Amino acid sequence: ANAKRRKEVVGVVLFDLDRFKEVNDTLGHAAGDRLLIAVAERMKSAGSMFSDKNGLWSAHKLRNRIAHESDIVVNFNDARYALSSFKKALKDLGAI
Repeated sequence: ANAKRRKEVVGVVLFDLDRFKEVNDTLGHAAGDRLLIAVAERMKSAGSMFSDKNGLWSAHKLRNRIAHESDIVVNFNDARYALSSFKKALKDLGAI
């Protein structure tokens, strides 16, 4: 509603963490929670395209609301950059 009043574009990015259930089942929910926190922190550090509105969407999906951006092309390019950054972080965590 706020974006509509301000005539802003708002997008939502969903991250589906492959094999996240496997992390919970084999390493425990505490390990899964640490992984989600690490991904959320990476989202925050990825740049201004991500707001601080990270949240758990379902058992293995994170969502992030992109706020105050009007150029979808820039957002798409930023999202691709962030994805490559997330992949590196997940590899560093041993998640992929």
